Amino acid sequence: MFKTDVEIFWLVNADAKEGRDYKPERVMALWDITEREDRWIVENQMGILSASYRAGRYATTEGGPSRFIHWYMRDVVQDG
Repeated sequence: MFKTDVEIFWLVNADAKEGRDYKPERVMALWDITEREDRWIVENQMGILSASYRAGRYATTEGGPSRFIHWYMRDVVQDG
């Protein structure tokens, strides 16, 4: 059995006011739905058990997540 440890960071505009510009319970609810769907996909696929699977970062074909990771690592982590 595989286990994953997840750390979640909510990125909001520095000027955003809780309750006015965003509601934490709505953000968490969206994450809950997304995480449940993703977990279902992962648990119901044989992908990680296939001989073709290679561990690593997002595939380059996953444009949105890949661009976000590159931006985050370049502009946020490197500047930090």
